[in-house]
Amino acid sequence: MPITTAYETRIDHVSILDEHGVFDETLGKDLIPEDQLPAIMEHLVFCRQLDETAFKLQRSGRMGTYPQNTGQEMPSLAAALAIDKADWLVTCYRENTGLFWHGLPPECILLHWMGDERGNHIPAGVNATPIPFPLAPRCCTRPVWLGRRKPRKPEQSRSHSLAMAPPVKATSTKPPTLPPA
Repeated sequence: MPITTAYETRIDHVSILDEHGVFDETLGKDLIPEDQLPAIMEHLVFCRQLDETAFKLQRSGRMGTYPQNTGQEMPSLAAALAIDKADWLVTCYRENTGLFWHGLPPECILLHWMGDERGNHIPAGVNATPIPFPLAPRCCTRPVWLGRRKPRKPEQSRSHSLAMAPPVKATSTKPPTLPPA
C-alpha cells in the first residue's frame, strides 16, 4: 500500500513584539480596541489583588492550597478575549483572569480552593468547565478546548493552544497548612 498524506496543516505565528520587546506597530495596530483597554487593565488589577489576598490567606492557614496566578494572567485573559461567550473555556488552575472575564464569579474560585464543592458549580450562562487539579502539571503543553452550541462556518473556526509556563521554584520548604475541619 503506498504512503499517502492523511493530513497537512500550516500554523502561522505572528508576534507583535520583536526579540527585544519592541512593538511592531504595523502588526499590532488596532489589535485590542482602545475602548477595551481600561476594562482590561481594571480586570488585571482586580485579579492581581484577589490573587495576593488569597495567597496571604493560604500562607496564614486560613485557606487550603492556593496556586498563585502571578505571571499567568495574560495567557488566560488572551484566550478569553479571543473567544465568544458562547464558546467553552476549558481551563486548569492559575487561569482566574480568563475565567473571571468569561463570567465566572470570583467567589467560585475562592470556594474551590477552600475545598468547598460549591466552588465547582459553574453558573448557568458561563461556559467553562470546573477547575481540575491535575496530578501531572508539568506537561509541556495543554490545549484550550473551544466548543460551541452551534458550529461555526469553516472559515470562522478557531483553536487555541497555550504553552504552560515553566515550573515556579518553591519559596518555602514547609508543607501547606490546612484550616481545621
